[in-house]
Amino acid sequence: MTAMNKIKEKDLVREKFDGLTKEVLNWECLNVYSFFKGDISKKSEIEIIQGYAKATNDLFNCFYQDNHIFDGHSAVFREDTQAYPFVFLCRHTLELLIKHMSSVFSIEYDASHKLEKLWQPLQQELKKKENGIKPEDMSNFNVLVKAISKLDPNGMQARYTKSKDSTMYKSKPVFIQSKLINAILQRMVDVMLNIDYVKEENENETGN
Repeated sequence: MTAMNKIKEKDLVREKFDGLTKEVLNWECLNVYSFFKGDISKKSEIEIIQGYAKATNDLFNCFYQDNHIFDGHSAVFREDTQAYPFVFLCRHTLELLIKHMSSVFSIEYDASHKLEKLWQPLQQELKKKENGIKPEDMSNFNVLVKAISKLDPNGMQARYTKSKDSTMYKSKPVFIQSKLINAILQRMVDVMLNIDYVKEENENETGN
């Protein structure tokens, strides 16, 4: 590991620069929509959801290619340490997406992190309306929420090795079909955010 010079907090995180200098190009901007006028909360939520979905996909591609020399055939039979971050990112993307879409349809929800509890009222609302969601997609989305909820019921098991009472979370082997999980997740994000976009467009036309 290459040694680094002593750094300061401002070398890692800043809220502003003295003008748009060349230095800005060496930094990554969080919440780009904060530069724009108007209601940015909705666009910021979408930006974060898409960011987590892409991170999930990128991580999947990384560890899947390492483990599968031939597509669909494991080259290595082992616990993949990147699989847990993958499950966490997948779960967090789902939670953000479900809560965002619940707000789109004015569905109230509490601070719960339980995916199935959050998903149920949104699922019922989506069944009532003509949103262009294919039945097979809706079925797959429901299965994904249930599967990820089983892997991590409360948002803790993909992040920690044991509970507050020292009970080990990972005491038994578990196998996941990461390729299929990722495919459904990416499809769900695309479909749901498209509903949001179409709904917003219709509301704007009605307002005019």
